[in-house]
Amino acid sequence: MVKNIFNSLKGKKIAITGSNGFVSHHLINYLKTNNLDNKYLKLINSKNTDYNSLEELCKRLKNIDYVIHLSSATGGIKYTKENTSDQLYITMIKDLNVFQACKKMNIKKLITLGNLHAYPKDL
Repeated sequence: MVKNIFNSLKGKKIAITGSNGFVSHHLINYLKTNNLDNKYLKLINSKNTDYNSLEELCKRLKNIDYVIHLSSATGGIKYTKENTSDQLYITMIKDLNVFQACKKMNIKKLITLGNLHAYPKDL
């Protein structure tokens, strides 16, 4: 089953948002280990893309077949505790802009991973 999935991805261009993150790092390594050529991966992150700019996101998604959206606003436990509403707002803006850019650029498939920034109350 998994081999069939990788065979169907051969030659497809895949953009991965949040490409500097923990989950993305492991996904990218997994894809490369399963012979997905690096030239078919477009790594998008906050260092090379302004997620607040729909126009910029559209440019970055030009000629892309699939998007795996893994970007969110992170910063650790202290950041989350002190910036809860800002963190939610920033993540939602990123999500909405990525979704709209995918629509505008006729992306065949968008896969997204929800990110819940939650920690126990008594941490």
